Amino acid sequence: MKYIIRVSAFLIVFLNINLLVAKDLTNRLGVGVKQENLSLTSLMIHYFPTQEYTWTGSVGLDTLSRSSQSVLSIGLRRQIFFEDNLNFFGSGRISLLSSETNGQSESGFALAALSGVEFFLPGLENLGFQTEFGIEMSSISHSRFRTVGGSFINTGVIFYF
Repeated sequence: MKYIIRVSAFLIVFLNINLLVAKDLTNRLGVGVKQENLSLTSLMIHYFPTQEYTWTGSVGLDTLSRSSQSVLSIGLRRQIFFEDNLNFFGSGRISLLSSETNGQSESGFALAALSGVEFFLPGLENLGFQTEFGIEMSSISHSRFRTVGGSFINTGVIFYF
């Protein structure tokens, strides 16, 4: 059921893409949620000191007994170009990671180089939808290198004040 709702939302948004509007978010603060990975959703905050740059931060926490995880991230985005329909950006991010599996704890960090898009719907000028994709190097779980992102179904949603 959850999958059907996400696919429906995706189709509604992208079948009406000609209605999307790019936004100038200078000096605005945004708060929202995004999916860090398949099992962890994070609270995020964005601040646009200028039209070209954005400071980002996020925190995610899951305290499931014997399988907990947490992430604290900070990043910087650079708006690459503005389309009529969306804002396209490149970004870098550093994250502090912690996880516990079957009583064994691990801590480490991750570095990511990402690209992404953020778009807005008419009538909802303060509500942004975003997705990111790129590469990440992590020191946790045997120092791995991976691609991040996935699909537009894993879109973050953020409200700008």
